[in-house]
Amino acid sequence: MERLVIDVDNAANARLLVRLMKELDFVKAISTEAFTGGQALTEIDWVRPGRPASNQEMESMVAEAEAEYETHRGMPLEKAKALTRSRFDTWKKENGL
Repeated sequence: MERLVIDVDNAANARLLVRLMKELDFVKAISTEAFTGGQALTEIDWVRPGRPASNQEMESMVAEAEAEYETHRGMPLEKAKALTRSRFDTWKKENGL
């Protein structure tokens, strides 16, 4: 099963598109939601390229990073670099690069 995310310019057009899509036999489910912008990430939002983080999300990331640094729970820089390189090398091999 695949998930499709579509942004529509207004609610009336969204309702029209939903009615059209419900007529298709292969469409399993349709749900709509109003986009208000600036909301915290939802389960599927992280995959939307170009979506700017909200102030709340940025503050949360910074606070988490500062807490890890202060309690020495974070990964040392050299270990993080090695892990990233290893994962990148694995990805390149898997993709024939």
